Amino acid sequence: MLKVLRESAIENPWFYRIIMLMIAIAFVITMGWGFGTSKSNKKDYVAKVNGEPITTEEFQDSYRTTVAFYKSMMKDKFNEDTLKQMNLKKNVVNSLIEKKLWQMAAKEMGITISDEEVRSLLKNNELFQKNKVFDEATYRQVLAYNHLKPALFEESQRKELLYEKIRSTIRDSVTLSPLEEAVNSTSPEEIERVTKDKLNQKREKAVQSFLVNLKAKAEIEIKNEHLEG
Repeated sequence: MLKVLRESAIENPWFYRIIMLMIAIAFVITMGWGFGTSKSNKKDYVAKVNGEPITTEEFQDSYRTTVAFYKSMMKDKFNEDTLKQMNLKKNVVNSLIEKKLWQMAAKEMGITISDEEVRSLLKNNELFQKNKVFDEATYRQVLAYNHLKPALFEESQRKELLYEKIRSTIRDSVTLSPLEEAVNSTSPEEIERVTKDKLNQKREKAVQSFLVNLKAKAEIEIKNEHLEG
């Protein structure tokens, strides 16, 4: 399933982003949970990356959203045993660590997200539309119902966009050599398909290699007590 999500994100990142946002908001509506937690959690952390904390609050929000996603995908097959088998808490922490590393790398590379890019993301989300057009009142109602402040929510979306933008920057810098472009076929459709597959695979390897390098150079601390249970 994770492989399918990665491939979807590679071929159509905007669609993937909208789907994940819809799942997150839908889960909050269904369960009556907001993104905020107790004040004590704001100072606690589950991990640190180069001295920067990943707070317990961030972890809990991400964990709830991830659980909601798998519940929506697996339906009745999802239970506590499945949760343990998937080692979901550890996976969520690792995902947050990776995103933190990408954010740090983006800052070093001077990659930023404009206010207009954030607005465009929100305007294209059906949850915030009325008659297929973004509606400010609907947007604020959805957030208010879920105890979300617009400024904080928009900042979280900015971080997601930044995460995707730096990955896209790495991917787009990769091309095929003439030798790699060679395809043993006379069919234009087959040549196009094989070439596209080769390029996607090479680009994904470049992204993963970049991430491995980031991890190797980073100082990472994880509080394992948060991963129990």
